[in-house]
Amino acid sequence: FDGLELSVLVQLVEVTDDRRAAAERFAEGVLDPDMLLDSPFMLLGTRSALADQLARLRDAGVSYVTCFDSSAEALAAARG
Repeated sequence: FDGLELSVLVQLVEVTDDRRAAAERFAEGVLDPDMLLDSPFMLLGTRSALADQLARLRDAGVSYVTCFDSSAEALAAARG
């Protein structure tokens, strides 16, 4: 495992004060918002919360995080 380089393609990064509302909006009544809030593929929250989520990914061994163009600005804001 030590020789592997792990990456995550984050599907959505959104800076928001209301993580639950963002998750519910994305879930569209089809997915479980709690599942999305716990997913490493969704980064939702304040800039500080996003930074914490990125730190948890790093602590889990993720070497780098990528996202779609539509989320690039929000991801950059989270990284400071």
